[in-house]
Amino acid sequence: MRTTAQPVEIQPVDFHSEARFINRELSWLAFNERVLAELAVRPPSAIEDELYEAGREELIDRLRHLTEGIANVLLIGHNPGLHELAVALADPNSAGFRMLESGKFPTAARASFRIPDHWSALGCSRYELVDYVAAESLRKDKD
Repeated sequence: MRTTAQPVEIQPVDFHSEARFINRELSWLAFNERVLAELAVRPPSAIEDELYEAGREELIDRLRHLTEGIANVLLIGHNPGLHELAVALADPNSAGFRMLESGKFPTAARASFRIPDHWSALGCSRYELVDYVAAESLRKDKD
């Protein structure tokens, strides 16, 4: 069976009309509205008191039991276990590893990792330390 193309009516374009332009103000407002709507969806969070003075192995064990659908985790605490965890997870060839390893994990420090494995396999290998930020590193950047 052979089909034939149907004719398409082409509308003339008035090149002098402002209707053919995107209203950038409305586009920007729509973009901002979408971003704010996405921010309104809060990620799940939990406060787990038993992790307050947890060591490296307890923290790794807790992370291993995360649901596989969770892509990002922010682990916040104030104890030596966080520093031990960060050093244990970090690939020594990562930029920033030497600074991470050289001292304790100071207040307000942040270590970010790229972990391609499932959470259940956490700790079976070392991972890229994507970023390590501590107050002292911020002071050095300003000098």
